Amino acid sequence: MPTTLDVTGLTAEQIEELQRTIDAMRVPSQAKKVSDEEWIRELKAWGRSRPPVHSFVDTSRDSIYEGRGE
Repeated sequence: MPTTLDVTGLTAEQIEELQRTIDAMRVPSQAKKVSDEEWIRELKAWGRSRPPVHSFVDTSRDSIYEGRGE
């Protein structure tokens, strides 16, 4: 279902980041018929295009449920 987004006041950089996010949400193999190898190549290229994280990020299972009374 298409949605609209009011981009009034956004900078060009923010709009470009939104477009990259929208593009990244498209699954290459569904958008077009590609081989598994090409899909993996595109996925890895997308991963390399993301900004690096220079701080600790806790991705443990326990951190997912932290503060939820689990």
